[in-house]
Amino acid sequence: MDFRELAWSQQLQRQRMLYGPAAEATEKSYPKYPAAALRELVRQSKHPHNLEPLLLTLRRPANADTRRRLAEIAGELVLVERALSDDVICEDLQIVVGNRVEDAPDGMLYPDKASQVPYEVWVRAELLDALALMMREGLVRSLSPVMAAKLVADLLDRSRDAARSPLVRGYALRAAQAAVASLNAVRAEAARPGGEGNEALVRAACDALRLATQPGGAAAAAKAAAAAPAEGNGAAADGEASEANGSSGGGAPAQGSAPALTNPYAADPIERLKLLAAACEALYMAAAGPDAAAGAAFPAAAAGRRLGDATRLPNVSALAAAGAGPLLARALEAAAAALRDRRAAAGEAAKAAARDEATAERFAAGELSFEDNWGEYLRTGLTSATLAADAACVVALGGALLQLLARTGAEGDERAWPSEGALGELAAGGWEGVDAAVPATAAALQAGHGDDAPAVVGLPAFAALAASALARRCCQCGASEAAGAAPLKRCGACSRAFYCSEKCQKAAWGAGHKLACKQLAAAAKAAA
Repeated sequence: MDFRELAWSQQLQRQRMLYGPAAEATEKSYPKYPAAALRELVRQSKHPHNLEPLLLTLRRPANADTRRRLAEIAGELVLVERALSDDVICEDLQIVVGNRVEDAPDGMLYPDKASQVPYEVWVRAELLDALALMMREGLVRSLSPVMAAKLVADLLDRSRDAARSPLVRGYALRAAQAAVASLNAVRAEAARPGGEGNEALVRAACDALRLATQPGGAAAAAKAAAAAPAEGNGAAADGEASEANGSSGGGAPAQGSAPALTNPYAADPIERLKLLAAACEALYMAAAGPDAAAGAAFPAAAAGRRLGDATRLPNVSALAAAGAGPLLARALEAAAAALRDRRAAAGEAAKAAARDEATAERFAAGELSFEDNWGEYLRTGLTSATLAADAACVVALGGALLQLLARTGAEGDERAWPSEGALGELAAGGWEGVDAAVPATAAALQAGHGDDAPAVVGLPAFAALAASALARRCCQCGASEAAGAAPLKRCGACSRAFYCSEKCQKAAWGAGHKLACKQLAAAAKAAA
């Protein structure tokens, strides 16, 4: 269970003690709400007891039907509007403590006391997370090409705005990458080597890697990125600039001292891996171009091919110029550490039953402490399939880029290669529930980056992972281009729209592509 879901469900439990079945009925009814009602709640509600359970509902994997119904009435546009607005999202923050209703401290919802984050920031991150999830599922289809390009540009700007919360910056990058991967019109420009959108994507992804791997926190990350200053809109008006209140236990900000930026990624391995995976996806797509998921585009994508035979990615030099090598090496080290922690957490399975029973009893009594929530969050997060998938993405895509970057000669120092210990640990295998691309990639990296070394991009496990993570989607129905299946059909006029069938192509033509096709064709011609 996600920490926020655990923490919020604990608050709902206490609310039920005071208000009876009303709160419980509200929480359970959201998946059954009419889509129009859900859309208006997202648009207008500023009460956390309405908005927070709704966002958790949208983010639960089991509620795919709820997200689909919301998409059918263009509900994702409301998510975009609220997430990118600088207006205050939540008001009247209250919690129940000892059967008393009290005003909530500003930083109540983060498990690590050293990284307190205002509630407003959490809600904004959840809006972005719900939007990214809908894009990854192919449910965002109501944006015109101009709107989609503006959305990605705004998200990338926010991801690089040092005045904003590190958490929101990270979720903005994840949403931007989800948009680039799933929205074909944007993908063509953002992943086009040499394009303005491509440069913005590389800069934002490198900033995200710094943010997630910088040991000194967000302030140190900002100092390290001084050579590439953020392009933001100044201080945020959403309460994000003061996310580091220095409080402990969810209390009020420390008095008499200016708050220093804190970085939740320094203490939270689950959030760290989420951001690293999105950044590695973005960099690989930026280097490989719009057809990044198509293994056939690279002669090295067959088993057994040497690195010397690999086709150089179209835009790998841009990554070298941005200093991506050392950042990717640190990302692989972080993935190895997370998998190590995952193995340790899984090793406590024998104690889990007794612990879960005790935790359930304390939860029912409303006695879970701040530390209890943090411990449960780490245990469930580290052993989740999501963390395993994120770690595999970091190792495979990041490792492939490191190997190709090393061949350019621009990233030759030792910082641009993971340690022998980390590579040996990853290559040893035995990672339960982790993609086979992890040990295969690590073994290839152990062989170095000479001509005779096995090419990571030539590994079958890598090809399968890249196809899954970066596959195109049908512009009409959102169906993903499955690995090994026939590729999606490209619109012959604009070359920017893709369809899984003639039926979808005809439906899209009548639904609006007829008007957008000329604009996209003109953009494609200008980019050629």
